[in-house]
Amino acid sequence: MQLNRMNLVDGYVRNYHSFNLTLYHGKHAFSMTEIEYFSRLGSMLGYHPFTEDTSSSTGRPMDLTWGDRYDEEYWYDLILHLERENLYKKDEETLEKLFNAREDISLNIIGIMNVRNLVRMD
Repeated sequence: MQLNRMNLVDGYVRNYHSFNLTLYHGKHAFSMTEIEYFSRLGSMLGYHPFTEDTSSSTGRPMDLTWGDRYDEEYWYDLILHLERENLYKKDEETLEKLFNAREDISLNIIGIMNVRNLVRMD
């Protein structure tokens, strides 16, 4: 099944209010709530969500993945790789984690990051 990436983003934005997050919640609450949203969504779409997945060839855990087509030994399709980062100083590291060349590249990549300013965003 081909995912419509814009539907993923639109649904995330439209449902954000249901997270009930406020300025009084810590950064960890934002991260966990957003990761849980995509985990539940993956399950509802029929995928197998994994948090802190270490199947990456880099050995670095991925915040969330959706797997599909398992044959009792190996996952053949990495449908989604999501990274959530709160620290400004880890923006480039997070982008590297999402986009560096590796054997287990995902069909869909989502990075949710805080960026200090427009200059840094470029």
